[in-house]
Amino acid sequence: MKQIINTSGKFSGLLFLLIFFFTNQQLCAQKVLNEQETAIVLEAKAELQEAITNPDLPQSERMRIVERSAKTLKEYGQPPEFPEGDIPLKILMKNNYGQAEKQYNDVNGLRQKLNSMNLDAKMKFINALQIEVVEEQVKLILPGSELEYDLALDLVGTVFGWNITQGFNQGEVDDANDLVKLFRKSAETNKLSGQLDELFKDHQFNMQELHRDLNMVGPLEAQLRKKYEMAAASVFTIKGYEGALLAGSNTNSPIVAEPVLNLSLDPSLIGTWLHTDNNRRQSGWQYNSDGTAVQYIRSERIPGWKWEVKGGMLYIIGGNGKSEDYNYRFENGALYMEVTLLGKQVWSAPMLKQ
Repeated sequence: MKQIINTSGKFSGLLFLLIFFFTNQQLCAQKVLNEQETAIVLEAKAELQEAITNPDLPQSERMRIVERSAKTLKEYGQPPEFPEGDIPLKILMKNNYGQAEKQYNDVNGLRQKLNSMNLDAKMKFINALQIEVVEEQVKLILPGSELEYDLALDLVGTVFGWNITQGFNQGEVDDANDLVKLFRKSAETNKLSGQLDELFKDHQFNMQELHRDLNMVGPLEAQLRKKYEMAAASVFTIKGYEGALLAGSNTNSPIVAEPVLNLSLDPSLIGTWLHTDNNRRQSGWQYNSDGTAVQYIRSERIPGWKWEVKGGMLYIIGGNGKSEDYNYRFENGALYMEVTLLGKQVWSAPMLKQ
């Protein structure tokens, strides 16, 4: 009788070794970009972010940047970078419109409430108001009530002739008492209703303008996405660069490349710094390591900002390109930012790192 030899186990083991060998060879052969190539890739990523974030870029420049970035990333074996969902510019405009819509509804509610009151009730209501100035917003609060009105700082200042240097964070109630006085004087002279009607119309116009911009950003986003896809399809990845990793990366772990924005950042600021008020609402900033920032106003999260440190000053840049500079300091683990209020330099409320 012939002896039957089972070779299936040996064959399986050999197959496993061959698969392991070729897989390992592929991993070892995976391209790692040199420093110059990595810088080119990071610059392309940063430029793409600028193109889909900055509302002030000309259309032709925005398209040119998206096309160039798409080609560069494809050539160097990088995955597509264009967002699958809304681009940051669209998110910013949605947030701006949402805020404007709330302010429109709030000023309408305020004028209807005050117009329905007699003079004595109006004076009691106005005298009870507390006012906070937070960035570009004026918040009118009635203590002990859920009632709160959120209005645009520049529109309130224009209608009521109220000039205030906007501050940051909480703690500005005492400095905003002049607006209460203006409300009171207008009520006594029977001008308040007319001023509130004017303020309502200004907020209405502001909301309509932002709604128009929001309607335009949808088609723009589609054009940019198409431009990116067509540009990427028009070039080939350099041979051997498929799935290339950035310089200094570990081939055994995925790489999350942060775009280089050519900004000078203070590592001590990176993180989320918030101040919690008496109503457990939080205001402050989230400073990211890629130079972007998120603002928090009374627990509302507002993305779309950038930040950098130059000459020891903190610069916060808005989506409209406007920037504000602040002195800042750390004390007992808290962050303080110096602001100007009514011509005086004051420190913000302490913000703690989360």
